[in-house]
Amino acid sequence: MFDWIEKIRSAPPSKRRFVAFAAALLVTGCVFVLWLAVWLPADKEKQNEVQKNSAYETPAQNFWGNFQTAWSGLSTQFGELKSSVQNIDWSSAEQYKATSTATTTGNQ
Repeated sequence: MFDWIEKIRSAPPSKRRFVAFAAALLVTGCVFVLWLAVWLPADKEKQNEVQKNSAYETPAQNFWGNFQTAWSGLSTQFGELKSSVQNIDWSSAEQYKATSTATTTGNQ
C-alpha cells in the first residue's frame, strides 16, 4: 500500500489529479449508496402510512379547519355578548347614570 502511494507521488500531476478525483468519487459513491439504503426503506414506510391513513390532511386543509373552528367560536362569543348587552336595563341601572350633584371647577 505504501509503495503504491509512493508510486502515485512520483507520477505526473495529471495522473495524481486523476487518482485523487477517482478516490473522491469512490468515497462519494459509497456515502450515496449508504444514504439510499437508509432513506428508501424509511420513505416507503412513510408512503405506506400515508396511503393507509385516509384522513391525512394537507396543511391548507388543516388551516381551513382550524379557521372554521375559530370563526365558529368567535361567532358564538359575539352572539353571547350581544344578547348580554341587549338584556341590560339601561334606564334603571344606577352605575350608568351621571351623578346628581353639580360639580364646579375653581376657575369659574
